[in-house]
Amino acid sequence: MLSEGQAEVRLLVALSMGLDPSYVGKLSDAGARHARVEQETEKAVGEARQIFEAAGQATSTCCRFGHPPDETLREIAVSKPDLVVVGRRGLGRTASLVLGSVSGSLVRHSKVPIMVVP
Repeated sequence: MLSEGQAEVRLLVALSMGLDPSYVGKLSDAGARHARVEQETEKAVGEARQIFEAAGQATSTCCRFGHPPDETLREIAVSKPDLVVVGRRGLGRTASLVLGSVSGSLVRHSKVPIMVVP
């Protein structure tokens, strides 16, 4: 619970994931997939979370699935932050083709201030 006037840092991981349309059957490995998502989320935000928490800053982590710019904009609409801080390049395998596309989209479409950091 936050005390009055205390800000929370919300760490968002937006994962672009989908199932192969030809896949049929039961997702028997759902538990393993969930564990892997949690592991990758912690890998992505763990160091930042630890730094904020060591400084006494309240933090929370959120993971969304879908097109990263769209999911980030949805999270902005839900959480109504005062400021959004994003990196300027992705870590995906197509990063060289769409370098900065998420941060660029957020700068163009967000209704709250966006700070882009290297």
